[in-house]
This record gives sequence, structure tokens and C-alpha cells, in this order.
Amino acid sequence: MNALSAAALATTAMIAMAGGFAAPAAAAPQALGVMASQGPVPLACEGGECRAEVTAFCLQESRPVPPEGTAYRAVGTAPMSLVLSRADGSTLTLDASKHARLSSRRGFTAVSIAVPHSLLAQHGAVAASIEIGPEVTVAPVALAGDPAPQSEDELALAAGPLRSIAAERLEQGAAADAARLTQRLINALPRQDEETTEIRDRLWDVAIGGVTSADPKGLAMARRSYDGCQAALQTGYMKNMRHCLELQHGEMMIERNHAFWREIQPGS
Repeated sequence: MNALSAAALATTAMIAMAGGFAAPAAAAPQALGVMASQGPVPLACEGGECRAEVTAFCLQESRPVPPEGTAYRAVGTAPMSLVLSRADGSTLTLDASKHARLSSRRGFTAVSIAVPHSLLAQHGAVAASIEIGPEVTVAPVALAGDPAPQSEDELALAAGPLRSIAAERLEQGAAADAARLTQRLINALPRQDEETTEIRDRLWDVAIGGVTSADPKGLAMARRSYDGCQAALQTGYMKNMRHCLELQHGEMMIERNHAFWREIQPGS
């Protein structure tokens, strides 16, 4: 089995396991850290909604992995900005926590950020992007009847000391940049049923071509993921680029998150 195959199977298993926590009686899932974006992330608009995904990671190892699409909310005052751009070049910056809908994607490894297209129309905007500042934390929206809801002390620990440590150990270096860049590739793709060979072949240049600030090793790691997915598509092992890159991104973040917990909890 090649490395791409093994990574895909391991990540698929994790995502399948996460689905097992979907029962309403389960305890509230993990608070998540949202990785600083280091620049604007464009939102793609379709069907009355504009959205993008950003890289995330687990801040509460003992709590369940969030089921797909779990509603989240921002915790604390860390900046998360929604930037609306008008045709005349002017911009309007709003607090994304007050306007965006947040939800989990692929276990704890990504968060979807969406706003209604009507919000852009309301402010005369033709495009929107999201900027994630340092140490952003999101927590699951509380559900009535939850037998084990998040306590204020738990969230204070996750959004405070743990989040600061995670900013130093999870968001720096080549692996972090590789995850950001891979997520950037994912965001640049159309829906799975609209992918074409031409789109996939041009994806790297379209999404990453102008990036100059990334760690060169991180850039090389992301390129290996892209090239590996291209090869998997050519052999028929993978059916579309989006799913392949999502598996690659998940494998990066799962491995990195597990290493983080081992580092701060020796012997675990």
C-alpha cells in the first residue's frame, strides 16, 4: 500500500468514527482552535450563500470529535473579520462572529464559515473574504438537554492557556503552512461534480502560484499532496481532487494534533 493509500484509509476511519458521536444524548463535542489565516480567505458564493473552510484543531482531547456540520460559535475576543469588497474598490470590515454561520467539517480538522449572499447585497459588496486573527477559539453551540455541556471553566482553559500553547506549537512552521496551503487548494475547487481535468491541472497555479510568504518546506509538502492526488486520479484510486485533498489535509492535522497532546501530556 502506498503512502497516499494509507493516509486516505486512516483519515477516512477517523472521520467515520467522528460520525458515531452524532446522537443527541452525547456530550458536547470539542472546542476547536481556528488556525490564523495569515491573510484573507476568499468566500465562494453559490446558492444564496458565500462560504469557505479554514483549518482547525482540537483543544479538548477528552471530549468527542464533532459530528459533521455541528454548529459552532466564537469564544472570547480574538479577531475574526469579514471583509466585504465593493466594485469601486472600497471595503467594509465586519465582526464575523456576529454575521457568519460556523460549522465543523471533517471531524476537528476544519471549520466552515458561511454568510448569506443577501448580506453582501445589503452593503453593496461584490465579494467577501474572511481573516482569522491569532488565537481564535470556537465552541459548539449549546443544545438543550445536553447531559454534559461545556462548562465556563472548561472553555476558559481551552480558549486561554491551551489556546496560547497551541498557537506556538500547532500554528508555526512547515507543517502548519502545508495545512493552510492544502486548505487553500480545497477552497479553490468547484463542487466535486464540476471538477474537470483542466481545473485540476491549473489548480496549483490558480490557488498557490502567487504565494510568497509560506515556509519553503511547507510549500513543498503541500505540492507533494497535490502531486500525489493528481497521480491517484490518473490511476483511478481517487475519483476527485477535492476528496483526495481533504484526506491529505485531515491526515496532516490529525497527526499534528496527536503530537501536540503527546507533547503537553508526557506519557499520554
